[in-house]
Amino acid sequence: MSSSIFQYVLDIPSFLWETVINPEPTWMDLATIIAATGTFWAIYFTLGARIIRPLVANQNSPFHHFLVRAATREYHAHGKQRWAETFRCPLTLEEFQDHFIEIWPWMNLMCTQHFVDGLLCLPAVANLFPNSPELASSLACLAILSEAGWEIGD
Repeated sequence: MSSSIFQYVLDIPSFLWETVINPEPTWMDLATIIAATGTFWAIYFTLGARIIRPLVANQNSPFHHFLVRAATREYHAHGKQRWAETFRCPLTLEEFQDHFIEIWPWMNLMCTQHFVDGLLCLPAVANLFPNSPELASSLACLAILSEAGWEIGD
C-alpha cells in the first residue's frame, strides 16, 4: 500500500505537466492545478517564513540592524502618517519597526512568488517560443492558475 502512495506522489509532477499542456482541460483539471499550486505556495510561505524570520528577528543579526534602519527611514519618510491614516491607529517608531521586521520575510516571499509567475508569462509576452505558441500560452495560463492558487491559499 505504501508503495502505491509513493508512486502516486511521484506521478504528480507528470500529471500536472500533462494537464498544463492539455489544449482542452476540464474544469476539474484546472481546479487540480489551482489546488496543487495553492498547496505548493502555502508550504513555500510557511517554511520560508520559518527559516527567514529568525534570521531577521535576532537582534545580533546584521539583517536585523539593516531592517531596523530601513524601518526607521520608512517611518520618518511617510510610514507613520500612512499607517495612522489607513488604520486610524498611530504607531510609535518601535512598534513600526517591530511590525516591519515581522512582515518583511512574508513580503519578500510574496515578491519571489510573483516573480516566478511573471517569468512563466514571459514566453507569451515576449514571443520566446515562436514555433510553439501553445506552450507559451500554457505557461501563461499556469501563471494565472498559480496566482489563483496563491490567492485561495492566502
